[in-house]
Amino acid sequence: MASFSPHPAKGVYPENLAVLVAEDDLTTSKLIIKILKDCGYIDVVGVASGKEALELLKSGGSERFNVLLSDVHMPDVDGLSLLQETRKITRHLPVVMMSSTQDLDVVYKCLEAGADDYLIKPVTKSTLQNLWQNVVRRHRETEYTSLLKEKEQKLVMMNSEMGLLGDQISRLNAQIEEAVQTPIQAIMKTIGDLQEQPHSENVRTLLTGIVKSLSSSDIYRPAIVKFLDKRELDNESRQWILSELNLTGSNVPTVDCWPDVLESKATDALRSWSFNVFSYSETELFPLMMAMFQDFDLLNILSIQESTMRNFLSQVKLHYPNNPYHNFRHIFDVTRFCYMLLTQLKAAGLLSHLEIFGLLIAAICHDLDHPGTNNAHQIATRSALALKYNDISVLENFHAAQAFDIIYNYEGCNILASLTTKQQTEVRKVVVDCILATDMAKHMEIVSKFESIIPVFTRENHDHRILFLEILLKCADISNPTNPFDVAKYWAELIEEEFFRQGDREKHLGLPVSPFMDRDVAGLPTMQVNFIDFMVLPLFTDLSKVLPELTNTVLRMLAENRATWCSLRKQ
Repeated sequence: MASFSPHPAKGVYPENLAVLVAEDDLTTSKLIIKILKDCGYIDVVGVASGKEALELLKSGGSERFNVLLSDVHMPDVDGLSLLQETRKITRHLPVVMMSSTQDLDVVYKCLEAGADDYLIKPVTKSTLQNLWQNVVRRHRETEYTSLLKEKEQKLVMMNSEMGLLGDQISRLNAQIEEAVQTPIQAIMKTIGDLQEQPHSENVRTLLTGIVKSLSSSDIYRPAIVKFLDKRELDNESRQWILSELNLTGSNVPTVDCWPDVLESKATDALRSWSFNVFSYSETELFPLMMAMFQDFDLLNILSIQESTMRNFLSQVKLHYPNNPYHNFRHIFDVTRFCYMLLTQLKAAGLLSHLEIFGLLIAAICHDLDHPGTNNAHQIATRSALALKYNDISVLENFHAAQAFDIIYNYEGCNILASLTTKQQTEVRKVVVDCILATDMAKHMEIVSKFESIIPVFTRENHDHRILFLEILLKCADISNPTNPFDVAKYWAELIEEEFFRQGDREKHLGLPVSPFMDRDVAGLPTMQVNFIDFMVLPLFTDLSKVLPELTNTVLRMLAENRATWCSLRKQ
């Protein structure tokens, strides 16, 4: 196979690539070969069947050719069989399928079998001139697989160091807990200590009751209801006051059955902790996003048309700008991490189908139309958004508003149309609450609330579930450091570049440059260690108390990456 570097400007030119075309229709084959040569591909070989192509690859062609372009429907050995057999011979050869059918089942089968791309016939010069990109993608995937193997070997070697890292993390977490302890948490800790001491059964029962009362996320409601009970109020006035104070419980939904974590209908890679979002094009990510909803059978259960869901997701994709970090690839990664928590760590068993749907929609929409700058910059520059939302969770309010603007005001995008009014209200609450919870200004407040309910957490409590959903999205939103280090480092470099661009704007406007946003001051390892220590680690540690399997997966990788960043900081 011709040697090449992973960038067209450094060697991947069409004239340097050898293309094998498998097409049984002679006229179509001649046309494709002509178009390829017009695009600059000099070494193009055409064969009239899948069988002939397979024989050529087995006789050394897998080393000669850089790309295989195959028709799906051929006699003897069809395109899908050729693809599967090619993958047995080599994982390095990019395979691009082509067909006149737009049947999604056929497309999915090809992509799941390992196709790098799928082209709709008749092919044109515009669809073939960038064929070299598949070579680059496959080359990078091969490199990444090699890096993963090296990473696995390092993981085995690092097992002996995990005990020491665990002790360090425990000490750090204890320091953080002490720093952010709220008065109610302090009272609960004191009562907990009293419970450990010898007392009569009656005393222990009273102490347990006090802990449950203090742990309630609805702690003020009983006192207000008691106050209203002492007043001679008609029922309408009473309900109005409770409604104004958002204390009415009449709209709390009941859950008749809890979701099962089904076997994945999508590619197994989607449920792998080593999934690399950068190994896929945005076009390839789209069906995977649909698969997350189909895995829980949500569209069927909620009577949502698949075409409506596709319209909605397509419109959402158009509302993500080409920022270095806050873009469509980021929201796919966040949504998939939520999906991993729901499936691999079994969080789905603690939620209703409607809540799972709301969480996935919140994840997909949580950064809609992101301007590439943070809330502090919006407020400092008195932007239109800051003025509109009164400097309070500026971007988060904007993202949530954009989500429902798409749902209700864009043709064919109303994914809530089949739901009852009560169900729409519940989904809206989940989506809005979860998106607003991603505002880091509310981080300590939300984490403290969650910590207070952990000892008494139950899926039967609706308020507990809402807070749990907020924590799931918050974890997903800051989950980059839990990826294999090469991926985590790339994400860190992307957010750093977006920070630098904000810093450049601040310099231009004569504003103080925000921390870690000055491109003239290098500090990525320090930023990542601090981010892990003070934001990521405490939050994921809290979540592991409800989802224990988090410890041996996500927290393990987080500890390794922290150690790597620490070593880079010392260099």
